[in-house]
Amino acid sequence: MPRVQSFEPEVRMTREEYRAWAERQPSHRFERIEGVVVAMAPERAAHNLRKISAVNALRAAVRRARTGVPGIHRRHDHRGRR
Repeated sequence: MPRVQSFEPEVRMTREEYRAWAERQPSHRFERIEGVVVAMAPERAAHNLRKISAVNALRAAVRRARTGVPGIHRRHDHRGRR
């Protein structure tokens, strides 16, 4: 797998400067912490599987809420509407 070489700037950046800089990078795996740009580790397959599991669990909960499964309550506004 080819490696992408990137260079982290050594100066502090404002939010706007960081966003402009990050959009020009081939990999968007950076974050800004107190103005300092830091490269993030690549995602692993196990992490992606956990994210998918979380999304699926949330979707199932929403489906249950829509079908009126006991234990899941819908919120009503002040007029009694759902």
